[in-house]
Order: sequence, then C-alpha cells, then structure tokens
Amino acid sequence: MVESKTVTEQLTKLNKILDDLEKIVVKLEDEDKAILLLCALPRLFESFKHTMLYGKEGTVTFEEVQAALRIKELTKSKDLRADEKSEGLSVSRGNGGGRSN
Repeated sequence: MVESKTVTEQLTKLNKILDDLEKIVVKLEDEDKAILLLCALPRLFESFKHTMLYGKEGTVTFEEVQAALRIKELTKSKDLRADEKSEGLSVSRGNGGGRSN
C-alpha cells in the first residue's frame, strides 16, 4: 500500500486481486488475507497493525481489518475538515480599532 492513495482505493484494488486469484483456484484463508493486508500497510499504520494483531482475543478476520481501516480513514478525514474549519475561527484581541483610552 502507498500513502498517496486512499485506503478505500487500495482495498478495492486488493479485493480485485483476491477475486482474480480465486478465479484461478488460489484459495487463501481469511486470516491469511487479514495478515497480508496488515503487513502491506505503510509504516504510518504501525500502531494500528499492532492493535489489530494483538489487541483482541482470537483470530483477526479480513473483514474486520478492512472495516477498521475504512473507519480510520473516515475519522482522519473528519478530523482534517474540523481542523480546516477551526483555522478560520481565530479571534485576535486588539485595542478596539485604534482608539486610545
């Protein structure tokens, strides 16, 4: 995965590759798909990767990883929009328009 493309774009491409593999009778277990996806994540997702691998009991599923990545991307884009809006809301205090007291 590359940081210049959205997670959604890359998940779509990965799912297409996995579908193509299944068409030529290459069967991957669900957990293997999840681990392959986690290993393909850029360094930026290191803590996410550890959370998904070690943060829950039992095995991690491919669908869980995809869903968590989509949620992470949505949250990140919401945070960026909120930051952009708050930059325009700064207020400066002055001396009342240049009048002297």
